[in-house]
Amino acid sequence: MIYSQLDTVIILGDINAKVNGPRSFNSVRDKRSETFAKFLDELCLVSLHLQSFGEGNTFTFQSYESGPSTAIDHILISKDNISLVDSARVLDDHSFNVSDHHPIIAKLSLDNTVIEDTETIIKQSKVSWNKAREKNNLEDFSFATSLYLWDVEIPSLECSNRDIECYYSNIVDAIQQAETETLSHKTFVKYLKPYWTHPVNALHEHMASKRQLWISYNRPRGEHIIFQEYKSAKRNFRRELRNAYQKHMQETYDSLEKDFDIDQKRLWIG
Repeated sequence: MIYSQLDTVIILGDINAKVNGPRSFNSVRDKRSETFAKFLDELCLVSLHLQSFGEGNTFTFQSYESGPSTAIDHILISKDNISLVDSARVLDDHSFNVSDHHPIIAKLSLDNTVIEDTETIIKQSKVSWNKAREKNNLEDFSFATSLYLWDVEIPSLECSNRDIECYYSNIVDAIQQAETETLSHKTFVKYLKPYWTHPVNALHEHMASKRQLWISYNRPRGEHIIFQEYKSAKRNFRRELRNAYQKHMQETYDSLEKDFDIDQKRLWIG
């Protein structure tokens, strides 16, 4: 791997192959796993959560259709860089995890190669223009912008490139300060998508209550009735969420097709 000559290389994802490690040994190997094992041996790679310092379950995939539990998702790193790893853990089931796969979290101590230039970083925050119009905040924003821009010093004709960059930065800061003080901003809710409908929300709350009950029983598995009820609730939630997403995407496609037929300018700009 030529990239390993430049810096630390980390490979991660759904590999769909079983891997051996101090915490797990698979006696039954399929062709894919055997091929992947040769790849790991050739490049001296190891799966982090299967090492002795790994925490949580060794499996990362659990079928909700009474299938097997296997470790097919991995974060791979060279054995030479294993000292960089502080921890690795497979997270247990969570109400927001609608996948059959369990997340893996690893903490590594790496050199900071990112160039920090806080002066040129522009905060990514969306203004709620609808609220601004409803509350008549646009005039306040315009006045505040003029006020703060008035204090920005204009560079001389003999200014350097750095002076111009500083002038630009001061203008941006002035506008952002006026925006922060006078305009409302959108609040982002990570799980609240356009397709998060009332039926989806109701099934999610039902699933969450079943999960809490499952946890209170010390997370039983197998054919235990509490586990089966939780699996059923999660399956129903995932099905409704998938259907709601597909319906939302179909409506989006229909709207785009309609806009294309009526007004191509609106399609590409809006």
